Amino acid sequence: MDSVAALLLASLTGANAPPSVQTDPTEITATNPTTATAVTKLWPLLPGTPQAGTTYQLTCEFTGTWEGNALAFNIGIAGSWTQFNPAVGAPSFSAGAVVAGWLNLKVRVLSASTARFALFGSIGETASSVTPSTGEVGVTPLSQTLPIAAGNTIALGVLFGASTGGQALATYGSDFTIVGA
Repeated sequence: MDSVAALLLASLTGANAPPSVQTDPTEITATNPTTATAVTKLWPLLPGTPQAGTTYQLTCEFTGTWEGNALAFNIGIAGSWTQFNPAVGAPSFSAGAVVAGWLNLKVRVLSASTARFALFGSIGETASSVTPSTGEVGVTPLSQTLPIAAGNTIALGVLFGASTGGQALATYGSDFTIVGA
């Protein structure tokens, strides 16, 4: 269901519309990005003035090659990036390690011009035999209030703390859920 259909269904059912879930199968690879780079589709918020109580959820899974640099996650709103700290630290995995993980962004509209963005997830080494110094690192749940407006798009992005050949992160599509207010 597209966002216009979800808005119409919500208005016809007294805002009791079922959640709208959309999936984009586009695989995106960010090779050695040192500036925020989108790893999901740019998903549109519902058309019109944002309504308090509307929630959005954007999820994706990823794999990549770690080359010993910090990895930061970003939220793109209408083409402007906000970095969510702390990043996954440089010594978290050995250089050349293959990693995999997931990200989940929850957006709760607070008013016509603000929303609360909460990002959480996990990243881990995919070696068949991990040691205590490898394994899984939780992406610390972080949230902050950011400005939004009618017609905005949102996306998840990544960047590495330094440029090293061979490092990359690839996503395998994303899912976007809308629950109208």
